[in-house]
Amino acid sequence: MVEKIEKKVICTRIDDRLEVMLKKYTEVYEISNSRLIRKALRYYMRYAQNDFNSTSYIEPIIIISKESFAYLIDNLNEEELQKLAEKTYNTALRAIKKYFEQIGNKNLDPLDLPLKNLLPVLIDNFFSYDAQNWLSDPNFSVQKDIVTFASNHSLNRSFSIFLKLLISNFLKPYNLKLGMERIKENMIYLMFEPLDPNSDHIGLIIQR
Repeated sequence: MVEKIEKKVICTRIDDRLEVMLKKYTEVYEISNSRLIRKALRYYMRYAQNDFNSTSYIEPIIIISKESFAYLIDNLNEEELQKLAEKTYNTALRAIKKYFEQIGNKNLDPLDLPLKNLLPVLIDNFFSYDAQNWLSDPNFSVQKDIVTFASNHSLNRSFSIFLKLLISNFLKPYNLKLGMERIKENMIYLMFEPLDPNSDHIGLIIQR
């Protein structure tokens, strides 16, 4: 995605430690200081809102690190991971709806989108390094009645299970079920297929 050229210039001072962190990050992800700072501000302001329907701002709550999140979910059983995935799914739907409202599509239901349009928004806004930085190289494929999703990550097996449950929640409304999975400590591969293998309308559901 090409970022539009910004017209406002805001100057600020940073300490030496923050400068070192900034330099490391921009080198690893090969982006400019300006782009990183803009993304950091957007991320901060997202969490400063009271809720998705509010225009008022508060001091943001603590944003949990990947390491802390990995430690916490490693102590959850699969039923608890399922509940967390459901809450995350509902939150993500509201955030995606908010995203489309901000670009002028106020009445759009995210689940009215074709999967080939919904999945990139989900990945860009939640999983990529530009967002929560959960996944290092997420990719997906929508081919007729089969959907695949794969990525590496740096968390743990519990996170792989959580991600499987979360993606499954997104694909249920499209009448897709998990057909095959390969889950490891730092890697996940999922293949989804129609709920009814004899159905001849799943392609229409995916492309709706």
